[in-house]
Amino acid sequence: MGILLNKKMAVTELETVLVGDLKLGMVVHGIAKQAGKLVVKSKGTVSHLTLIDQLSSNGVISVYVERAKLKSNDTLQKLNDKKQLLQHNKQEAFNKIKHNELSIELAHASKLVKQSKVLHKAFVRELKQGLGINVLHASELVSDIYISLTRNPNALLIVSMLMESDEYISKHSMRVSVLACYFAKQLGMSEHDCKRMSLLGYVYDIGMLKLPATLLKKPGALNINERSIMQSHVRHSLDILKPLRLDSEMMLAVEQHHERLDGSGYPSAYSGSKISKWSRILAMIDCYDALTTQRVYKDAITPTSALKHLSTPANGYDQKLVLQFIRALGVYPVGSLVMLSNKRIAVVLKNNVNKPTQPQVKVFYSAIGKHYIKPNNVDLVLYPDSLTILKPVLASQYKLDLSNVL
Repeated sequence: MGILLNKKMAVTELETVLVGDLKLGMVVHGIAKQAGKLVVKSKGTVSHLTLIDQLSSNGVISVYVERAKLKSNDTLQKLNDKKQLLQHNKQEAFNKIKHNELSIELAHASKLVKQSKVLHKAFVRELKQGLGINVLHASELVSDIYISLTRNPNALLIVSMLMESDEYISKHSMRVSVLACYFAKQLGMSEHDCKRMSLLGYVYDIGMLKLPATLLKKPGALNINERSIMQSHVRHSLDILKPLRLDSEMMLAVEQHHERLDGSGYPSAYSGSKISKWSRILAMIDCYDALTTQRVYKDAITPTSALKHLSTPANGYDQKLVLQFIRALGVYPVGSLVMLSNKRIAVVLKNNVNKPTQPQVKVFYSAIGKHYIKPNNVDLVLYPDSLTILKPVLASQYKLDLSNVL
């Protein structure tokens, strides 16, 4: 045993310990005996077992350690637990701030959805009266959509996904408008182009309002004549929008949004490079929203399944754009529902870019007890082993009322 005087002239006792007897937390001052020529220039704490292995592999037999500063594994574990608790508390505080920000934006988003429904009713009324639609209010709406997505990109995605409406066309126009603007932002388009895409998404299917209501609500498959009438909505949309003097790029997207790269689409059976980029974007988003919406003649599928459909080349969508769209929405798109490993259902609030399978969610329903529970926000990144996503689910599978989830 020896002694060491530190800078404050306090006495620190040293003792010799065989390398094989070193423990985590011991403070090593130097080498006592070795078969090699390793030099320890300064003292250091044994913070992990690999350090002990390194000393042994370099021929070190014994070392000098501080007797007064021996630390047990339990002490290190407590320190580590305390550090993790501090990190967790910081994360919780950060999440609380972000949750408050999201709550405020969700309120704004809900107002936009209501405005969208009012505006769409005005379109219906104007068309019934033989008048042209007033696009001024639509331009104001898409401007507000852009601002909301800029403040918080998740709020409108959540609200538009969960929005309830008996009128498919009204719901569809709002959701496509939001998705088009969001995706345009993700692609790095200018503010002007993002708003153009959003306006395009809101009005491109306006011709559907000219079709017979019985056709739109028919529960079974359409016959040849009915399909022809359904496809005529593209021509109706172009006729309605022509007086608005939208630019050629937007009008071309309206005309081509049902064309497919393999030439299987309509109305002109264009293929490949004949289909514009904006048309390809609109076609993809139109299909995604249609697949994820409950219709009288077909059940909705999960957003994850819809993305899988888009990513199948045989379905005729631009696979480069599809990949970018999937990256933008995430593995579990914001606003979609998931079943957790504890058999509770949650709505996805935000994707974690570095951990795509561990998003932030709001848990609100027990699938085991078949009852609603007090909503609770959970960041799955904090529970990588104990709480995971089992699968995406649909509200219809559990007859869920999503009106009070948020």
